[in-house]
Order: sequence, then C-alpha cells, then structure tokens
Amino acid sequence: MTVEFKTPVGRIVWGNPGKASQKKDQKGNTVLKDGKPVEQWSFGLAIPRADFEAHVWPYMAQEAATGYGQGIPPQFSWKYKDGDNGVDRNGKPYNQREGYAGHYVLTITTEAFAPPIFKLQPNGTYAQLTGDQIKCGDYVACALSLKVNVPTDRTHTPGLYVNPVAIDHVGYGQPIINGPDAQTLFGGQQYQLPPGASATPVAAAGAPGMPGTMQPGQMPQPGAMPMPAGSPMPGPAAAPQMQPGMVPQPGYPQPQPMPAPAPDFTRNAGMQPGQMPQPGAMPMPAGMPQMQPGMMPQPGQMPGMMPGR
Repeated sequence: MTVEFKTPVGRIVWGNPGKASQKKDQKGNTVLKDGKPVEQWSFGLAIPRADFEAHVWPYMAQEAATGYGQGIPPQFSWKYKDGDNGVDRNGKPYNQREGYAGHYVLTITTEAFAPPIFKLQPNGTYAQLTGDQIKCGDYVACALSLKVNVPTDRTHTPGLYVNPVAIDHVGYGQPIINGPDAQTLFGGQQYQLPPGASATPVAAAGAPGMPGTMQPGQMPQPGAMPMPAGSPMPGPAAAPQMQPGMVPQPGYPQPQPMPAPAPDFTRNAGMQPGQMPQPGAMPMPAGMPQMQPGMMPQPGQMPGMMPGR
C-alpha cells in the first residue's frame, strides 16, 4: 500500500530537491550500481512540531502499521529527526543547526527522477522552476508518497520510503550552507607564520602601486594627493623655446602675435622718387595719386579715389 499526501509548509535545511547527488551508505561511502555511482535527489524538510504532529505523523503511522500490525520494531527507520532533542553521529545537538530548533526534519529521497518544482504565479497558474531556481533555505510544501519497507533478510533496515512527488516553492529564505564545521576540525588553533608568509594580502609582482604612490620618474598630476611634509616640491615645468618651423605643443602657452602699428596716412605724403617712407607710414600702392601734405580724404572717399561726378 502507498499513501500520498501534501505536507504543511516547511524549510529546506539540507540538500536540494532540484539537484542530484551521489548516494552514500551509513559509513559515508559512495553507493555503486553496475560500477557507477547511484544518483539521488534528497533534502531535509524542517516542519514546525505542531504541524508535523497534526498533518504528517498520522500518515506515517498509518503506513507503517500496514507492514507491522503487531507492533513497530525498535530499529524502525522513521526518516525524520527531532530538531529539539536529537543529536547527530558526533554527539552534537540538532538544535544547534540552523532551522532545526522547534521542528521535526523529514528526510525526503528518490532515485527515480528529479521531482518537478512548481511556483504559483500572480495569474493563478503554476510555472515550473529549474534546480538553480531553488536553494537550501527556501520554503516549500511537498506532495509525498509513503511506502513501508519490510525487509526479508537481516541486511536491510525496516522503515519508510519517503519519496517526493512534486515540490511547491512557497517562498525564498536565507541560504543555508552545509559543510564541515571549521571549529570542530581546527579548534581555533593559531599558527606561527613561516618565512615568506604574510598576515595580510601580498600584491603580485609588477602590480600597480597603491593609490597615491608615485612611480619613478612620474610627475604629480593636478588634484593628486599632497606630498609628505618636508618633501621637496617640484617646480613648474619651463615651456620649451619655439624654434623656426616648430609646431606649438598642447599644454604650453601659445605665442601671441605682436599688434601691427596703426597706419598713419598723414606721414610720408608726397614722397619724392628714391625717398624712404618714415617708420609707421603706409605707402600708397603704385599708380595711385599721392596725397599732398595737409590734405585729408573726404568722407566716403578712399585715399586716391576720384570724387564722384
């Protein structure tokens, strides 16, 4: 006989229903079949004690009784852990693990297939999630299948098969990272650093210097960090001298042309052949009539132009 039912909402405290793992025996060795590791999908679902006793335990007791009507054997594997009173193989209380206190933790496993994972959408339909869209620490409700195991030999343990049928992803939770306990393994021991070791990160060879440090031959840039007190300050860089044919470089003051002297049309008027103009005078173009001393051009008349007729 097989019993199917839906659990109350619980939290995944180990494993992942969407990702396969290799099956291990009670000694921690990988289980092989035909020379290959056996894959399984397994996780622990922490259900509040009151919800477990009211909505999970009756189905489990009912299915177990179908195989052991005269009484459940002492070594029967119920596939759950008491999060308040149980201890693990190392004698560490389960209530010291995240998510265990105040809960019963149900072990859910299958080797047949990856159980589908659904999430209810705002429009009332269900979308199927991938294994990467669910994590240890999330909250789910599960459709489960229970089957009692009555072994015919003494090499197997009587108990319940608790298999997932489907997963309903209810909410996201703080991720739970399960792994070796560093305090148990290393005990907080401190070590003396060997030669060549540093207590702080070491920059790789050839890596850029720390911000604010000057490289050899490097000039400080505008807005750079001030130099330490007592350090000589670099003087202003001299602008290069312009040579004939040189093109001014960006960043240096550009030479400004000298203003041309204003023309003086009253000087050197009426120059004789061979006579040199005076400095600042503007010679008239060849062929133009020369103005006489004291003669001023009429308004609107260019020098040398004939008056209008």
